[in-house]
Amino acid sequence: MDRKEFLKSAALGVCAASAMGNLKLEAAEIRPAAGPANGAASKKIRCEKIIFPVGREVEVRMGVPDGFLNSKKLSILCAGDDGGFFDAGGEPYLKEKKTIPFRVSGSVLSMRLKFPREQRYTFLLYNREISDIRRSNYSFAARVYALDADLYALTPFKCDFHMHSTGSDGRETPEEAGIKCLEVGLDYQSLSDHSNYSSSCGLAEKFRKFPLSMNAYFGEEIHKSEAHILSLGARGGVTDFINSNKSDFDASAKKYAESLGGTLNATERQIVSHAMAEVDVVRKLGGRPVFAHPYWRLGAERIGGNFGMGINSYLSERTVDALFLKCQFDAVEAVNATTRDEQTDLMISALSDLRAQGKDYPIIGVSDAHHPDQHGKGFTVAFARSNSFEDIWESIMNRRNTAVDSPADGLAPVILGRRRFVRFTFFLLEEYFPTHDGLCSKQAGILSAMLQDENPDALMPKLKDSADAVKNLYSSLRF
Repeated sequence: MDRKEFLKSAALGVCAASAMGNLKLEAAEIRPAAGPANGAASKKIRCEKIIFPVGREVEVRMGVPDGFLNSKKLSILCAGDDGGFFDAGGEPYLKEKKTIPFRVSGSVLSMRLKFPREQRYTFLLYNREISDIRRSNYSFAARVYALDADLYALTPFKCDFHMHSTGSDGRETPEEAGIKCLEVGLDYQSLSDHSNYSSSCGLAEKFRKFPLSMNAYFGEEIHKSEAHILSLGARGGVTDFINSNKSDFDASAKKYAESLGGTLNATERQIVSHAMAEVDVVRKLGGRPVFAHPYWRLGAERIGGNFGMGINSYLSERTVDALFLKCQFDAVEAVNATTRDEQTDLMISALSDLRAQGKDYPIIGVSDAHHPDQHGKGFTVAFARSNSFEDIWESIMNRRNTAVDSPADGLAPVILGRRRFVRFTFFLLEEYFPTHDGLCSKQAGILSAMLQDENPDALMPKLKDSADAVKNLYSSLRF
């Protein structure tokens, strides 16, 4: 079984799959879709709105080339993503092909119909002069998504909680890293330099002066234990706090070490007990502790084979298992794009094992970027009320998110999470985020120019308009 098949077979509440196709599709583009049986090229078109509520009568509008609309032999079918076709009333059928009533005004085709349940719907447009409805040949296809009320009321935000700058071992300054985050389409980011809280605070303070669509917030990767732990949203630096209260921290770690069972050796017991004490400090400072890349392999030089694995794991499996069970992490990194190797595969196995033991961890996806090319390759899609830290984290704790491994090297991304959110993220990666990310990139260009300009105020209205375009995009595509 290859890696993708293994991921697809993961069970116990974590759904994983790979999204095929061109994810850089522009919103207004018409491009070839799956070829019909007769070999003629079919086209993919866009609807004016792409997000609809379940169970309500709605109007779907789309622009179609004039020559196609003028045909008197035009038929439209509505196909559900999980099988079957539906009529305009939302009733399913199997054999008889029931076309959707429509009307044409100018170059716009519109339909009134009802979507019966949450899923993706594809409209298949047939010109019977050139395509055969009986053979499933179609000339154009358009896709929309219908959502139940709870998800319909929320917005998808692209987030990254783990990256580095020159504040530790990264190649970009905090400012450069922040601009790059915006350029690749992030709505939320936390700089998490090693043992350095201040760099994230400095970036957040600087970016608050600008009307951006992206929220920059506090983060730090802490290392008083050999286990790497993220502190997110804390009121202060965990490393600084421990250094200022070393005797109290050492006493807490010693107490935890004495409470651990005899299955761990001395080194493993030290790692776990120090991590437990670190998590306490994160919580004391109002932060959210996250277990970073549990299955990271050491070794910059890869050793042959098909997967290019590192030399060895930085933590023993017994240590990782004990950390999962003993530390009160808020979440774990299921996707870390910089250390991917077999990290994601092992994380899915570990999450399944933990769930069988009654431990159900929320998951996140991160880039762990250390240089510009790594941003955007791993991220979290959070379905939340806003991109504030509080709302983003509430969505993660309630498992309303996905972790996405999206390599920019032609490989298909892998999406992890609860099934309904995985399905919707597929749709968003193809139909929403390309436009969203393009607008973010333009905004990043304006911000970069302002930070280098001696008179940045002249560009402030343009930056605000650009940020508003991102903020308003999703609602403009929702019915």
